Amino acid sequence: MTKQQECLRDKLKQGGDIFKHVEALRTYIKENEKIQEGIHDPRIKELIIQQNSELESEYKRLIDVRLKIDACINTIGDTELKSLMTMRYLGHKNTFDIAESMHYGRNTINRKHKAALNIIIESGAYKLLDY
Repeated sequence: MTKQQECLRDKLKQGGDIFKHVEALRTYIKENEKIQEGIHDPRIKELIIQQNSELESEYKRLIDVRLKIDACINTIGDTELKSLMTMRYLGHKNTFDIAESMHYGRNTINRKHKAALNIIIESGAYKLLDY
């Protein structure tokens, strides 16, 4: 994989990282709400308020990033490559799951992934990922 491909891949992966952070915050808030039900400690209530504020902020950021990733992927003309990239970066699927669902081997998926990255690089669509 070229340096440009690696940089683009890493930029696309940031959407998944934000998604994981949002999911972790949701879980943490639910756990604190359970604690709050039993304890009724004002410190826990304040923590939940802060976490909900952070969650709202991160959720807005996630939506923005996902829209940019989607716009970037939609510049790919080949529907198969577009599907692969959508599964990978918006569906958060790994290479094995994508290969299985597309009925290809992992090496083929990796080759197609690189081809899709090249299309995005050559078209300049990577500039849409300004986060």
